[in-house]
Amino acid sequence: MRIPHDQFKQGNTYHLYNHAVFGSLLFKDNADYKICLKLIKEHHDCRSFAIMALCLMPNHYHILIKQLSETPPFEFMNKVWLRYAKYYNKRYARHGSIFAGKAQHKLVDYEVYMAQLIAYIHNNPVSAGIVQLPGDWPWSTFQEWAGKRTLIPYERYISEEYIEYLERHAELLESVKDDRKFNKLLF
Repeated sequence: MRIPHDQFKQGNTYHLYNHAVFGSLLFKDNADYKICLKLIKEHHDCRSFAIMALCLMPNHYHILIKQLSETPPFEFMNKVWLRYAKYYNKRYARHGSIFAGKAQHKLVDYEVYMAQLIAYIHNNPVSAGIVQLPGDWPWSTFQEWAGKRTLIPYERYISEEYIEYLERHAELLESVKDDRKFNKLLF
């Protein structure tokens, strides 16, 4: 459920996501993913927000952000997606919106939900049948969570607040893998 802009508060965590227009692809090849990550890095401001989890999928994205200042995280995402849409439309000789609608924002207000959501986000490419394991998908923060890479802007100190989750990460990934109830809760 989309929350009103005036309900974004410093210290809260939000799940932001959106899907491509008309079932098309947001990312047609690795170059598209790389450009998007480059834009995320360019607009990342560690004083304003912390990226907790991220996954870019062929036709949608998920990002879990903790708001650290008065600046709401959707302002960051608007800058990224506006520039990405300009790039995408120019590259593929098209015009108009690349998204089916406005981005969705959900307040993540309890720890168990957050842990399950992080697992859900990282498990998205496995659930979609794209890869066998979450670590095989290069366009998510799973490898950052595992401490194997620093490609995607990611605030490790945030994950350390959830150290119990890190210890149970594999178990939680498995628990949401085919959980239809959890999918309904998210969407």
